[in-house]
Amino acid sequence: DGAEVDWFVGYDPPAEKFQASIQKMVDGVETFKALTAAYAKNPKDVPTVFKIARKWSERYDEAKAAEKYKEVIALDPKGTAGAYTQEYTKITVPYTEFAEFSIATMSLVGSQKPDMAPVRSFMAKYPNSTLVKQAYDSMRYYFGYQAPKEEAAKFFAEYTGKYPNDPMVLYSWLSRINRDKEPIDKGVELAAKIEELTDFNPDPGINQLLAQVYTLKGDKAKAEEL
Repeated sequence: DGAEVDWFVGYDPPAEKFQASIQKMVDGVETFKALTAAYAKNPKDVPTVFKIARKWSERYDEAKAAEKYKEVIALDPKGTAGAYTQEYTKITVPYTEFAEFSIATMSLVGSQKPDMAPVRSFMAKYPNSTLVKQAYDSMRYYFGYQAPKEEAAKFFAEYTGKYPNDPMVLYSWLSRINRDKEPIDKGVELAAKIEELTDFNPDPGINQLLAQVYTLKGDKAKAEEL
């Protein structure tokens, strides 16, 4: 009838799982078309509204996704209507909490000076949420590449203080230090900790970054070793 049934953006292995996702579309299981029909019958069903929001988000249409996420929040302000499990992290949170997180992090996309207030508000409201780590991660690009040095140092001190044993969190601060070429001593401290945390499985990309900071420090032997 000319109506779009569904979409799948990009490919994720394994092939069997991807094929199963396509088969669900062919079978009409939770497609955009099916969800839209269900919404027309009952626009107050929170799971249906949330799933439509996720469809738009997967298509990178943040405006339409935000519209539906706001409906979720309005329909279920206390977050009791069900939960969503994020596929790649297996984190499970109430639909409303994830909707609030998604809207908050949208403010960080495509701006030279993104508004951090919504993300900070989300973390203040849900300090124990399993999404707090992702909230910090969402701010990482701005502080890693765009923020003034002083702002970046303050953020990364907070970020690494909260996740001191996550090598990728430390790596993000070290990357900024290497770009700025200062503070070298802090960079060396981070490099040593990263090396300690990743010695079971050294990664060439990580070792390259560690070598760069030792080069800045003037420790040629350590840089060559890495």
